[in-house]
Amino acid sequence: MEEFQEIAHTGGKIEFLYSEGGQGVGIRISHANPWATTMVQLCISYDGEVLDFVPCGGIGAVIPYPQPSLLAFLLSDREGLFGQSCPKCNSYFRSNSISGNTTCPYCGDIEKGIEFLTENQLKFLRHFCESFIMAHNEKRNVTVDLDELLNNMEDNSPDWLYPEERQQTKKKCECRCLYDILGDYGVCPACSKPNYAEILTEKFDAFEAQLADVVENIKDRADREVEWEKLTRCVSEFEALANNLRIHLANFPATPKRRSDINRLSFQGIINSASAIKNWFDIDIFKGITDQEQKFLNKMFNRRHVFTHNGGRIDQEYIDNTGDTTVRINQTIKFRSREVKRLIPLVRQCSENFINGFESIK
Repeated sequence: MEEFQEIAHTGGKIEFLYSEGGQGVGIRISHANPWATTMVQLCISYDGEVLDFVPCGGIGAVIPYPQPSLLAFLLSDREGLFGQSCPKCNSYFRSNSISGNTTCPYCGDIEKGIEFLTENQLKFLRHFCESFIMAHNEKRNVTVDLDELLNNMEDNSPDWLYPEERQQTKKKCECRCLYDILGDYGVCPACSKPNYAEILTEKFDAFEAQLADVVENIKDRADREVEWEKLTRCVSEFEALANNLRIHLANFPATPKRRSDINRLSFQGIINSASAIKNWFDIDIFKGITDQEQKFLNKMFNRRHVFTHNGGRIDQEYIDNTGDTTVRINQTIKFRSREVKRLIPLVRQCSENFINGFESIK
Protein backbone atom coordinates (compact mmCIF):
# COMPACT_ATOMS: atom_id res chain seq x y z
CA MET A 1 0.00 0.00 0.00
CA GLU A 2 1.40 3.37 -1.03
CA GLU A 3 1.95 6.13 1.50
CA PHE A 4 -0.18 9.27 1.10
CA GLN A 5 -2.52 7.59 -1.36
CA GLU A 6 -6.01 9.05 -1.59
CA ILE A 7 -8.67 6.75 -0.13
CA ALA A 8 -12.03 7.52 -1.70
CA HIS A 9 -15.20 8.15 0.25
CA THR A 10 -17.11 4.94 0.94
CA GLY A 11 -20.14 6.16 -1.01
CA GLY A 12 -23.66 4.81 -0.59
CA LYS A 13 -27.04 6.50 -0.81
CA ILE A 14 -28.74 8.85 1.66
CA GLU A 15 -32.50 9.34 1.39
CA PHE A 16 -34.47 12.01 3.23
CA LEU A 17 -38.03 10.70 3.25
CA TYR A 18 -40.78 13.24 3.83
CA SER A 19 -43.81 11.88 5.66
CA GLU A 20 -47.24 13.49 5.47
CA GLY A 21 -49.26 14.09 8.59
CA GLY A 22 -46.66 15.78 10.73
CA GLN A 23 -44.34 12.81 10.97
CA GLY A 24 -41.42 14.87 9.72
CA VAL A 25 -38.47 13.60 7.71
CA GLY A 26 -36.98 10.13 8.06
CA ILE A 27 -33.46 9.19 7.03
CA ARG A 28 -32.50 6.01 5.21
CA ILE A 29 -28.87 5.17 4.43
CA SER A 30 -27.96 2.24 2.19
CA HIS A 31 -24.58 0.88 1.15
CA ALA A 32 -23.92 -2.09 -1.15
CA ASN A 33 -20.33 -1.48 -2.19
CA PRO A 34 -17.69 -4.23 -1.84
CA TRP A 35 -15.51 -2.30 0.58
CA ALA A 36 -15.58 -1.17 4.18
CA THR A 37 -17.82 1.48 5.62
CA THR A 38 -18.21 2.95 9.09
CA MET A 39 -20.92 5.38 10.12
CA VAL A 40 -21.32 7.69 13.12
CA GLN A 41 -24.24 9.83 14.22
CA LEU A 42 -24.02 13.45 15.35
CA CYS A 43 -26.42 16.19 16.36
CA ILE A 44 -26.21 19.58 14.66
CA SER A 45 -27.78 22.79 15.96
CA TYR A 46 -30.16 24.71 13.70
CA ASP A 47 -27.46 27.29 13.04
CA GLY A 48 -25.01 24.61 11.85
CA GLU A 49 -22.87 24.00 14.94
CA VAL A 50 -21.82 20.40 15.61
CA LEU A 51 -22.95 19.72 19.18
CA ASP A 52 -21.86 16.16 19.89
CA PHE A 53 -21.75 12.57 18.75
CA VAL A 54 -24.91 10.56 19.45
CA PRO A 55 -24.76 6.81 20.19
CA CYS A 56 -26.68 4.63 17.74
CA GLY A 57 -29.40 2.64 19.53
CA GLY A 58 -31.41 -0.40 18.53
CA ILE A 59 -34.83 -0.38 16.89
CA GLY A 60 -37.23 1.64 19.02
CA ALA A 61 -34.52 2.82 21.41
CA VAL A 62 -34.72 6.45 22.51
CA ILE A 63 -31.28 8.05 22.75
CA PRO A 64 -31.23 11.47 24.49
CA TYR A 65 -29.19 14.16 22.76
CA PRO A 66 -28.93 17.97 22.92
CA GLN A 67 -32.01 19.81 21.67
CA PRO A 68 -33.00 21.60 19.53
CA SER A 69 -30.90 19.92 16.87
CA LEU A 70 -30.90 17.73 13.78
CA LEU A 71 -29.42 14.26 13.60
CA ALA A 72 -26.79 13.77 10.91
CA PHE A 73 -24.58 10.89 9.84
CA LEU A 74 -20.93 10.93 8.83
CA LEU A 75 -19.55 8.15 6.62
CA SER A 76 -15.99 6.85 6.47
CA ASP A 77 -13.56 6.25 3.62
CA ARG A 78 -13.31 2.90 1.82
CA GLU A 79 -11.05 1.46 4.51
CA GLY A 80 -13.60 2.21 7.23
CA LEU A 81 -11.51 5.05 8.67
CA PHE A 82 -12.18 8.73 9.33
CA GLY A 83 -9.67 11.50 8.89
CA GLN A 84 -9.03 13.57 12.01
CA SER A 85 -7.16 16.81 12.60
CA CYS A 86 -5.67 17.74 15.98
CA PRO A 87 -6.93 21.16 17.17
CA LYS A 88 -3.62 21.77 18.95
CA CYS A 89 -0.87 20.71 16.52
CA ASN A 90 -3.05 20.56 13.34
CA SER A 91 -1.62 17.14 12.45
CA TYR A 92 -3.70 14.69 10.41
CA PHE A 93 -4.34 11.01 11.10
CA ARG A 94 -7.06 8.44 10.49
CA SER A 95 -8.90 6.10 12.84
CA ASN A 96 -12.10 4.09 13.13
CA SER A 97 -12.92 5.46 16.58
CA ILE A 98 -13.89 9.13 16.60
CA SER A 99 -17.00 9.50 18.75
CA GLY A 100 -15.51 9.61 22.26
CA ASN A 101 -12.71 11.68 23.72
CA THR A 102 -9.80 11.61 21.29
CA THR A 103 -6.06 11.72 21.94
CA CYS A 104 -3.76 13.16 19.30
CA PRO A 105 -1.25 10.38 18.45
CA TYR A 106 1.48 12.97 17.94
CA CYS A 107 1.23 15.64 20.65
CA GLY A 108 -1.01 13.83 23.16
CA ASP A 109 -3.67 16.55 23.34
CA ILE A 110 -7.01 15.14 24.54
CA GLU A 111 -10.28 16.76 23.43
CA LYS A 112 -13.85 15.78 22.61
CA GLY A 113 -14.06 13.91 19.34
CA ILE A 114 -15.94 16.71 17.59
CA GLU A 115 -12.88 18.95 18.02
CA PHE A 116 -10.95 16.61 15.68
CA LEU A 117 -13.44 16.83 12.79
CA THR A 118 -11.81 17.99 9.56
CA GLU A 119 -13.02 20.89 7.44
CA ASN A 120 -14.15 18.46 4.74
CA GLN A 121 -16.24 16.54 7.26
CA LEU A 122 -17.89 19.75 8.43
CA LYS A 123 -18.79 20.55 4.81
CA PHE A 124 -20.33 17.09 4.43
CA LEU A 125 -22.40 17.57 7.58
CA ARG A 126 -23.58 20.99 6.39
CA HIS A 127 -24.72 19.48 3.09
CA PHE A 128 -26.45 16.66 4.98
CA CYS A 129 -28.40 19.18 7.08
CA GLU A 130 -29.24 21.32 4.04
CA SER A 131 -30.69 18.26 2.30
CA PHE A 132 -32.74 17.42 5.41
CA ILE A 133 -34.12 20.95 5.58
CA MET A 134 -34.88 20.92 1.83
CA ALA A 135 -36.96 17.76 2.24
CA HIS A 136 -38.83 19.32 5.16
CA ASN A 137 -39.48 22.74 3.63
CA GLU A 138 -40.37 21.48 0.15
CA LYS A 139 -42.39 18.55 1.53
CA ARG A 140 -40.75 16.00 -0.75
CA ASN A 141 -38.20 13.22 -0.72
CA VAL A 142 -34.58 14.17 -1.37
CA THR A 143 -31.97 11.63 -2.41
CA VAL A 144 -28.21 12.13 -2.24
CA ASP A 145 -26.68 9.32 -4.30
CA LEU A 146 -23.04 9.37 -3.24
CA ASP A 147 -22.10 6.50 -5.56
CA GLU A 148 -23.46 8.31 -8.60
CA LEU A 149 -21.65 11.51 -7.68
CA LEU A 150 -18.38 9.63 -7.16
CA ASN A 151 -18.69 7.63 -10.39
CA ASN A 152 -19.93 10.38 -12.71
CA MET A 153 -17.94 13.29 -11.31
CA GLU A 154 -14.68 11.54 -10.46
CA ASP A 155 -12.49 14.54 -11.29
CA ASN A 156 -14.97 17.22 -10.29
CA SER A 157 -16.93 15.87 -7.33
CA PRO A 158 -18.36 18.43 -4.89
CA ASP A 159 -15.98 19.59 -2.15
CA TRP A 160 -18.19 18.03 0.54
CA LEU A 161 -17.65 14.56 -0.99
CA TYR A 162 -14.01 14.10 -0.14
CA PRO A 163 -11.28 11.42 0.00
CA GLU A 164 -9.08 10.76 3.00
CA GLU A 165 -5.34 10.13 2.79
CA ARG A 166 -3.39 7.05 3.79
CA GLN A 167 -0.53 7.83 6.17
CA GLN A 168 2.56 5.71 6.97
CA THR A 169 1.89 3.35 9.87
CA LYS A 170 -1.38 1.54 10.54
CA LYS A 171 -1.79 -0.15 13.93
CA LYS A 172 -4.61 -1.92 15.76
CA CYS A 173 -4.63 -1.25 19.50
CA GLU A 174 -5.70 -3.71 22.18
CA CYS A 175 -8.85 -1.60 22.57
CA ARG A 176 -9.69 -2.50 18.92
CA CYS A 177 -9.12 1.00 17.62
CA LEU A 178 -7.45 0.96 14.20
CA TYR A 179 -5.38 4.07 13.48
CA ASP A 180 -3.11 5.32 10.70
CA ILE A 181 -0.40 7.88 11.49
CA LEU A 182 2.66 9.63 10.12
CA GLY A 183 5.94 8.11 11.23
CA ASP A 184 5.68 5.12 13.51
CA TYR A 185 5.70 6.16 17.18
CA GLY A 186 2.36 7.37 18.51
CA VAL A 187 -0.47 6.79 20.97
CA CYS A 188 -3.89 5.27 20.37
CA PRO A 189 -6.51 7.98 19.65
CA ALA A 190 -9.17 6.01 21.56
CA CYS A 191 -7.42 4.89 24.76
CA SER A 192 -4.10 6.84 24.72
CA LYS A 193 -2.01 3.65 24.94
CA PRO A 194 1.43 4.21 23.35
CA ASN A 195 2.71 1.85 20.66
CA TYR A 196 6.34 2.56 21.62
CA ALA A 197 7.22 -0.89 22.98
CA GLU A 198 5.76 -2.66 19.94
CA ILE A 199 7.55 -0.42 17.45
CA LEU A 200 10.81 -0.60 19.39
CA THR A 201 10.70 -4.41 19.41
CA GLU A 202 10.15 -4.50 15.65
CA LYS A 203 13.04 -2.13 14.98
CA PHE A 204 15.62 -3.71 17.25
CA ASP A 205 14.69 -7.25 16.24
CA ALA A 206 15.45 -6.10 12.69
CA PHE A 207 18.79 -4.59 13.77
CA GLU A 208 19.80 -7.81 15.51
CA ALA A 209 18.74 -9.93 12.53
CA GLN A 210 20.74 -7.68 10.21
CA LEU A 211 23.76 -7.95 12.51
CA ALA A 212 23.57 -11.74 12.49
CA ASP A 213 23.25 -11.76 8.70
CA VAL A 214 26.36 -9.59 8.26
CA VAL A 215 28.40 -11.74 10.64
CA GLU A 216 27.38 -14.92 8.85
CA ASN A 217 27.32 -13.89 5.20
CA ILE A 218 29.58 -10.89 4.55
CA LYS A 219 33.30 -11.60 4.68
CA ASP A 220 34.81 -8.66 2.80
CA ARG A 221 36.12 -6.13 5.32
CA ALA A 222 35.08 -3.04 3.36
CA ASP A 223 31.57 -4.38 2.85
CA ARG A 224 31.29 -5.23 6.53
CA GLU A 225 32.34 -1.69 7.53
CA VAL A 226 29.56 -0.27 5.38
CA GLU A 227 27.06 -2.51 7.17
CA TRP A 228 28.44 -1.60 10.61
CA GLU A 229 27.87 2.07 9.85
CA LYS A 230 24.28 1.31 8.80
CA LEU A 231 23.63 -0.54 12.04
CA THR A 232 24.63 2.49 14.11
CA ARG A 233 21.26 3.88 13.00
CA CYS A 234 20.04 2.31 16.22
CA VAL A 235 21.34 5.52 17.84
CA SER A 236 19.09 7.60 15.59
CA GLU A 237 16.17 5.32 16.44
CA PHE A 238 16.74 5.97 20.13
CA GLU A 239 16.80 9.71 19.48
CA ALA A 240 13.55 9.48 17.48
CA LEU A 241 11.86 7.57 20.31
CA ALA A 242 13.22 9.93 22.96
CA ASN A 243 12.12 13.02 21.04
CA ASN A 244 8.61 11.59 20.79
CA LEU A 245 8.51 10.83 24.50
CA ARG A 246 9.81 14.33 25.22
CA ILE A 247 6.73 15.83 23.52
CA HIS A 248 4.44 13.94 25.90
CA LEU A 249 6.59 14.67 28.95
CA ALA A 250 6.27 18.38 28.15
CA ASN A 251 2.48 18.04 28.50
CA PHE A 252 2.77 17.29 32.21
CA PRO A 253 2.29 20.19 34.65
CA ALA A 254 5.50 22.22 34.84
CA THR A 255 6.75 25.77 35.25
CA PRO A 256 7.33 27.69 32.00
CA LYS A 257 11.10 27.40 32.45
CA ARG A 258 10.98 23.66 33.09
CA ARG A 259 8.73 23.09 30.08
CA SER A 260 11.13 25.13 27.96
CA ASP A 261 14.05 23.04 29.25
CA ILE A 262 12.20 19.83 28.37
CA ASN A 263 11.41 21.03 24.86
CA ARG A 264 15.04 22.03 24.23
CA LEU A 265 16.53 18.79 25.55
CA SER A 266 18.79 17.08 22.98
CA PHE A 267 19.28 13.34 23.19
CA GLN A 268 22.43 13.46 21.06
CA GLY A 269 24.13 14.09 24.39
CA ILE A 270 23.05 10.87 26.09
CA ILE A 271 24.80 11.53 29.41
CA ASN A 272 23.33 14.99 30.04
CA SER A 273 19.87 14.10 28.73
CA ALA A 274 19.67 10.91 30.81
CA SER A 275 20.66 12.90 33.90
CA ALA A 276 17.98 15.53 33.21
CA ILE A 277 15.24 12.93 32.66
CA LYS A 278 16.26 11.21 35.90
CA ASN A 279 16.17 14.48 37.88
CA TRP A 280 12.92 15.77 36.41
CA PHE A 281 10.81 12.61 36.11
CA ASP A 282 12.66 9.89 38.06
CA ILE A 283 13.02 7.90 34.82
CA ASP A 284 16.35 6.06 34.82
CA ILE A 285 17.42 5.58 31.21
CA PHE A 286 20.65 3.96 32.45
CA LYS A 287 18.96 1.43 34.74
CA GLY A 288 21.09 -1.74 34.75
CA ILE A 289 23.85 -0.10 32.70
CA THR A 290 27.32 0.24 34.26
CA ASP A 291 29.45 3.39 34.32
CA GLN A 292 31.79 1.89 31.72
CA GLU A 293 28.86 1.07 29.46
CA GLN A 294 27.57 4.63 29.85
CA LYS A 295 30.95 5.98 28.75
CA PHE A 296 30.89 3.63 25.76
CA LEU A 297 27.38 4.81 24.82
CA ASN A 298 28.47 8.43 25.08
CA LYS A 299 31.40 7.74 22.76
CA MET A 300 29.26 5.89 20.23
CA PHE A 301 26.51 8.53 20.24
CA ASN A 302 29.13 11.17 19.53
CA ARG A 303 30.76 9.04 16.84
CA ARG A 304 27.41 8.61 15.15
CA HIS A 305 27.06 12.41 15.24
CA VAL A 306 30.51 12.77 13.64
CA PHE A 307 29.55 10.34 10.86
CA THR A 308 26.26 12.10 10.21
CA HIS A 309 27.47 15.70 10.28
CA ASN A 310 31.23 15.63 9.68
CA GLY A 311 31.84 12.80 7.24
CA GLY A 312 33.41 10.63 9.94
CA ARG A 313 36.23 13.11 10.69
CA ILE A 314 37.00 13.74 14.34
CA ASP A 315 36.65 17.34 15.52
CA GLN A 316 37.34 19.16 18.76
CA GLU A 317 33.71 18.90 19.84
CA TYR A 318 33.96 15.12 19.77
CA ILE A 319 37.14 15.18 21.89
CA ASP A 320 35.54 17.58 24.39
CA ASN A 321 32.34 15.51 24.66
CA THR A 322 33.99 12.11 25.05
CA GLY A 323 37.53 12.60 26.36
CA ASP A 324 38.54 9.95 23.80
CA THR A 325 42.36 9.88 23.68
CA THR A 326 42.58 7.07 21.11
CA VAL A 327 41.88 9.36 18.15
CA ARG A 328 43.19 12.64 16.72
CA ILE A 329 41.44 15.69 15.29
CA ASN A 330 40.73 15.24 11.54
CA GLN A 331 41.21 11.47 11.81
CA THR A 332 38.57 9.49 9.90
CA ILE A 333 37.04 6.84 12.12
CA LYS A 334 35.32 3.57 11.33
CA PHE A 335 32.96 1.37 13.29
CA ARG A 336 34.18 -2.09 14.28
CA SER A 337 32.15 -5.25 14.65
CA ARG A 338 32.81 -5.56 18.38
CA GLU A 339 31.52 -1.99 18.88
CA VAL A 340 28.31 -2.58 16.95
CA LYS A 341 27.68 -5.91 18.70
CA ARG A 342 28.01 -4.12 22.02
CA LEU A 343 26.07 -1.02 20.97
CA ILE A 344 22.77 -2.48 19.76
CA PRO A 345 21.72 -4.29 22.97
CA LEU A 346 22.76 -1.31 25.11
CA VAL A 347 20.72 1.16 23.05
CA ARG A 348 17.80 -1.27 23.17
CA GLN A 349 18.06 -1.41 26.96
CA CYS A 350 18.14 2.39 27.23
CA SER A 351 15.07 2.61 25.00
CA GLU A 352 13.16 0.02 27.01
CA ASN A 353 14.09 1.78 30.26
CA PHE A 354 12.77 5.07 28.89
CA ILE A 355 9.50 3.51 27.70
CA ASN A 356 8.92 1.62 30.97
CA GLY A 357 9.65 4.72 33.01
CA PHE A 358 7.31 6.86 30.94
CA GLU A 359 4.48 4.33 31.09
CA SER A 360 4.86 4.05 34.88
CA ILE A 361 3.88 7.70 35.34
CA LYS A 362 0.31 7.91 36.63
